[in-house]
Amino acid sequence: MVQEKNLLPDSSVDLCINTDSFQEMTHEQIGDYFNLVQRVVRNNGHFFTRNRVDKIPWGTNSFRFTDSSGPPPNIFAEYPWDDNNEIILHESCKLRQLVGTTNSMIRLEKVIK
Repeated sequence: MVQEKNLLPDSSVDLCINTDSFQEMTHEQIGDYFNLVQRVVRNNGHFFTRNRVDKIPWGTNSFRFTDSSGPPPNIFAEYPWDDNNEIILHESCKLRQLVGTTNSMIRLEKVIK
């Protein structure tokens, strides 16, 4: 069965945006999405993401679990960033700081192929 992500043509997207979902995925799923972004975004297109600094992907009480048998934490700094891309913006999300919710990071990259 063909997955929907395979229906997107290579280099067909100018801007890809992801907010608050990588933190909920497995490391394998995150890697798949980063590969998808790199494949479908045009050369000199852009990729923007905002996600929590770190989170164990087990729901709202994820940091209360003491059992280490679950998935490893997702850490923004450890996402599979493409070293060829140009970082335009990489900083703590000021909006999240103002509203007093969990600390998040934002990153905007120019995709270089």
